[in-house]
Amino acid sequence: MLCAAYLLPGIIGHDPWKPDEGYVFGSIEEMMRNGDWVVPHVGGEPFMEKPPLFHFVAVLTASLASPWLPIHDGARLAAVVFMALTLVGVAAASRLAWGAGHGRMAILLCLSCIGLLDPAHMILPDLPQMAGAALALAGLCAQARDRRWSGLLFGTGAGISFLGKGLLVPGILGATVVALALGFKSWRNASMPRFLLHGLIGSAPWLLIWPAALYLRSPELFGQWFWDNNIGRFLGYSVSYLGAANEPGLFWRSIPWFLFPAWLFATMALKAVGRDSLNQPAVQIGGVFLLVAALVLSQSATLRTVYLLPLIPAVALIGSRVASSASPWLDRSLTAFGIVIAIAALIFFWSVWAALLVDATAPAWASRLQKWLPLTYPLPVQPWAIVAASLLSLFAVATITTTARQSGAGLRIWVTALALTWGLLATLWLPWIDAAKSYRQVFHSLAAAMPGDDTCVASRSLGESERAMLDYFNGLQTRREEVADVHQCLALLVQSRGGLVAAPGEPWTLAWSGARPGDTQESFQLYVRPLSPATNLLPAETRH
Repeated sequence: MLCAAYLLPGIIGHDPWKPDEGYVFGSIEEMMRNGDWVVPHVGGEPFMEKPPLFHFVAVLTASLASPWLPIHDGARLAAVVFMALTLVGVAAASRLAWGAGHGRMAILLCLSCIGLLDPAHMILPDLPQMAGAALALAGLCAQARDRRWSGLLFGTGAGISFLGKGLLVPGILGATVVALALGFKSWRNASMPRFLLHGLIGSAPWLLIWPAALYLRSPELFGQWFWDNNIGRFLGYSVSYLGAANEPGLFWRSIPWFLFPAWLFATMALKAVGRDSLNQPAVQIGGVFLLVAALVLSQSATLRTVYLLPLIPAVALIGSRVASSASPWLDRSLTAFGIVIAIAALIFFWSVWAALLVDATAPAWASRLQKWLPLTYPLPVQPWAIVAASLLSLFAVATITTTARQSGAGLRIWVTALALTWGLLATLWLPWIDAAKSYRQVFHSLAAAMPGDDTCVASRSLGESERAMLDYFNGLQTRREEVADVHQCLALLVQSRGGLVAAPGEPWTLAWSGARPGDTQESFQLYVRPLSPATNLLPAETRH
């Protein structure tokens, strides 16, 4: 019940949100429309940033759910699939490593990490990468227990990570196996050749089929994916035009909060095991994986905090050793913080919701929300959201009141508080947040201002998510002036950032401008120019 309370709120009921959902879903929707399972597209152009495993699963879930859900909600169900795989993998790894009863504690440790709360509910290719890491770690733990199927599980996990995001996690896993064999005698045994062979067999379909199909389709696109978006992002030579540069110290600044409080349990597990820690398979596997990942990620030229997701299963694997018997101070602290967060969430989300419902304005004491949300919004009454939020509130109160005095309940209460916080936000506030983060309203307004259905529209500085959502909501694929000849286009769509508007000058005339509600940093302007003998309308193939 706790896993369901954590995972399900926010999965359905809202449009794709920036920064990642827009362009990822855009390529999923185009895959459904054009039937191309080899080359992902965004806004009609090939988009080779990530392999398409999340796309494949999202197409399946969206197709199965299409009689009842919009395709963007159906696609988001793939996040639940990969989160379930992650939790199953980390539970299996912990049970193999520490024994019966530790699997459920590893699941709680995964869900306890603050950094997982938002990505777990998004259309995000980093989720299969994390799921693959969890399954691969379970394969390594199975090898430590001499299970004959361990190599197949490890290879499958590495392959899922590869087809989900790229070379990063498979490379870390490969380096982990080498380091384990070099550093610990127990890993240099007669069963290792079988493990490695089975690992290659298990990973081969994931590693070979799609890259081979891509190369046969277009060696140029294969090069963009392999060299620019994998090797180039790590070494840095493609960061200047692909973005996501690694800020100095970002990795080390993010670890303490992203993995909190799971890293505290992992530290205590090392202390509890004591001098025997290096002889424990879980410590060997999880510790080496974390060390290799820290070395790779801290030195990568590209880094975002979401890249830390694969570290969660490794930390949970180590920390599950003491998760049910944590030191009293940690248990009491998590209990106290969890209760405070739960009470604050109940008061905060329900009171703001009531204020919006009564007079369509957030209360004055919540004015800081204007940084993210418009303070004035006519919140609609959604009975299903009220029922869901009420059930979630009752579940959280019941869980906390019945377990608060139990020894070792701090972790469960902490996860319950996180689930309650996210769940109330994703039910009571969902229309409000969606109005601020969705492009539906602003792009429908743009459609009404278009000079004609067959007008060629050029674009300037239009981001990937914006191009994808413009295609999804309006059926409009612009010609980007950065990559195409646009001199014949009669309309120009400009995206401005930072509150600065760069007008294109003559002969363009401003025909429309708009922004998402409350967004003062990002806006759009549509410019038109008169038809002249030298300017012709391009065919309607620019629209569909």
